[in-house]
Amino acid sequence: NAIRHGLEPRRAPGTLTLRADVVGGNLRLVVADDGVGLHAASSQRSERRGIGISNTEARLRTLHGEAAHLDIAEPETGGVQVQLVLPMRTTPPKESSA
Repeated sequence: NAIRHGLEPRRAPGTLTLRADVVGGNLRLVVADDGVGLHAASSQRSERRGIGISNTEARLRTLHGEAAHLDIAEPETGGVQVQLVLPMRTTPPKESSA
């Protein structure tokens, strides 16, 4: 989404930044771009949230309940920043015996 909706519409090169860290027992993933921003991107489509974002939020609720969340912001410097917070796991989930 950052490339297609944020950077692609720009006439000049852009920057995509990816970060990951652990905060308070949670994995925090951040994707930020210096693209056209939410308002410019939304003028090219309807104001509703996209199918991909809606599906991602639904999956997060199903898998992690309130322990995970997705935040989308438009920094004052422009572009868009998306933050995904997930409960941190240090061991792989147990496989079912189905």
